[in-house]
Amino acid sequence: MSIFAKSKIADVVILLPCIHEIIYCFNHFVMKLKLLLPFLICLFIAAVFISGCKDKPAPLIPSGPGFNAPKVDSTLQATLITDSSVESGGSVSSDGGSPLTETGVCYDTIIKPTINSKKLVSGNLLGTFSINVTGLKPATTYFLKAYAKNAAGITYGNRISFTTLP
Repeated sequence: MSIFAKSKIADVVILLPCIHEIIYCFNHFVMKLKLLLPFLICLFIAAVFISGCKDKPAPLIPSGPGFNAPKVDSTLQATLITDSSVESGGSVSSDGGSPLTETGVCYDTIIKPTINSKKLVSGNLLGTFSINVTGLKPATTYFLKAYAKNAAGITYGNRISFTTLP
């Protein structure tokens, strides 16, 4: 036997544990993959559904030149004031030529409430509306305004203030 042949046999003997380890790791990977396969399939299906979902186009609401923000005539005076609620509302006389999308009241303890403050939506109709504001803190001064919203913008009524009962 030549030295060259002995060298090849020694190399194969040295490599056998490495080959065994590679086969063991591959089998372990395949077993883990089998456990993950249902999850991966669900993930793929979810990705297909999510990527296929498209928002419905927004309905065409007249806006632009010739259309104005709505007209809020007034905010109704606060009535039926308790320690945690008040009755108020507003009067909307014009939609500005574009359908109303929202009417209601906004309120807060800051002097200039907006719809980004706390708000209650009463609907989207012209005319006078009344709304019961609840969840107020006792003995606290609040500021409240009626508002109306359409595609052209938001209009606020006059600001009123009231203090809840102790």
